[in-house]
Amino acid sequence: MICAIIPCNNTIYLSKILDSLKKQNCHAFVVFDRIPPTLSSNSDITVLQNTTGTGFLAGKCRDIGLAEAIKKYDKYIFIDDDCIPQQKLVESHTKILSINEPRCTVGKRLEKKYGWKDKREYDQ
Repeated sequence: MICAIIPCNNTIYLSKILDSLKKQNCHAFVVFDRIPPTLSSNSDITVLQNTTGTGFLAGKCRDIGLAEAIKKYDKYIFIDDDCIPQQKLVESHTKILSINEPRCTVGKRLEKKYGWKDKREYDQ
């Protein structure tokens, strides 16, 4: 089963991220980085919190989320708190990760202002 892990230091897009993941039947582990949680755990979301360190510790938050997610899930999508998943993100990663050998998939950020391309592709 697949889940998403979201280190969170900025909640501006969090509801849109979670709505997109819910529509894709993907459980989310949200790890708040030394900010008060703005939601509670439920059947779709597990809320965790990092309470130590300085600066934004996205890597540490990913580790906290993974330590909890690994108890129930065997595939993981790591999403930043400013990236709203496209409607087929979970499906595309699940398809690639379903091959019975070690796999890692990596996505990129597609933005409307760049014609739904990665900024690096747009600038070329």
